Amino acid sequence: MDERLRFYAKTGLKVESINGNQVILEGGSHCPNAYPFSYFQELLESIGFSMETHDLGWVGVMIEGSKK
Repeated sequence: MDERLRFYAKTGLKVESINGNQVILEGGSHCPNAYPFSYFQELLESIGFSMETHDLGWVGVMIEGSKK
């Protein structure tokens, strides 16, 4: 968890709360599945990343952020 929090601090993402292994970002929903793709796209682009999605079938979708 410490490593994840250091990552969020480096990228400028503000953590609102921690619930077990879930890190809730500032202004976000308390359920990761409730975030629309546009939320992640705007968030990543605002800190200098581009976004790519990968369909993982029944598992869901993986969102990959790459530094521009």
